[in-house]
Amino acid sequence: MTAYVVDTTGGKVRGVEIDEGVLALHGIPYATPPMGPSRLRPPRRAEPWSGAPDAGESRS
Repeated sequence: MTAYVVDTTGGKVRGVEIDEGVLALHGIPYATPPMGPSRLRPPRRAEPWSGAPDAGESRS
């Protein structure tokens, strides 16, 4: 597997190529958790992060 880093609107994430031309990025936050007054409201963008968290492993 080949590792790579990509830019997203929230920051960089590190993923892997699991097969020729098949890229894996798991668990990238796209919205803040809907807690308290945000529950049942439209999603809000996730807060940007620093560094490059590992998104190449499945979190299931």
